[in-house]
Amino acid sequence: MLIAPYSAIPSWEGYEYQRHIALYVALEKIKLLVDRDFNIYDSDYALAIEGAEDFSIVNGDSYESLHQVKAGSFSLKDNDKFCFIISILQYKADKGFYHVVNGKNIPTDFVHKTYELIKERQKDFEKGIEEITKDSHPKKGSAASILNYFLENYNYKIDRPDKAVKVIQAELKEYETKLKYGTADDNDFISLYSPKFNNSDDVKNASIIILEQILDNIDKEWRISDTDSLYSKFIYMQLVVMTQDKITMSNKHKERSCHILFKDIYDIIEKDYRSELDSIPYQYYKVWCSIQESFNSFPKKKCKNICASFRSEE
Repeated sequence: MLIAPYSAIPSWEGYEYQRHIALYVALEKIKLLVDRDFNIYDSDYALAIEGAEDFSIVNGDSYESLHQVKAGSFSLKDNDKFCFIISILQYKADKGFYHVVNGKNIPTDFVHKTYELIKERQKDFEKGIEEITKDSHPKKGSAASILNYFLENYNYKIDRPDKAVKVIQAELKEYETKLKYGTADDNDFISLYSPKFNNSDDVKNASIIILEQILDNIDKEWRISDTDSLYSKFIYMQLVVMTQDKITMSNKHKERSCHILFKDIYDIIEKDYRSELDSIPYQYYKVWCSIQESFNSFPKKKCKNICASFRSEE
């Protein structure tokens, strides 16, 4: 392990777009599993917020995919590419994904730049401990950052730091080989996630479509009234609240990551809120339906047209 885990849980409490993207990916994976008659309740699948990356899909201790979310314009430095590829390798993830908005793309030199930086890090570690530790404010992925992570987490302080350097050099050599010395294809490790979205509303709408497909799989009779589209939106809101609560709790306990089990997500989807007439969530749902119905009854014309019609009546 060369790259220290991310610990930006506090930022998630105010980052709406990233939360919706993570929930969309989790719902898409749950639908895939349900379609295959996979028992969600007997699994250890989870949505991991922060830790390895912005978010990840994990199955127990195994990482299936790492995900980075980029809203709007962004730029990637060579060190960003290095850290992402190394994270994919060190967590043994099947793939890494970038989520970008429509019209945006990612470079195609991740493997090449990572290989170049591996060679640079190997040279850095040949300079010796004293030279490396002169960097008092190391950036993520630098030789000093990697060494500090090792010394803090793998008890090398008890013995000798130079042993840590040897382990790090061996791991860099292993990754160099896996990247085929810079000739491997980027697509073997990373991809742009499809579909792309423009904003949070687009993500929510796409998630609700997947949610309705999962509901169809659970009970095809759930569509029993004109407000069923609101019911699926209501369940999505319950999922958003649940994930937010778990993220907030992780932040409160100063945890580096937050794991939201698929079984907890599925439990909310499977629950029939309409059968519990006295429950607070159901009452909230009914109030929300009434508000939506009232809102839909308002005129859709532009204000100036409405005002003009009033003046003509006078």
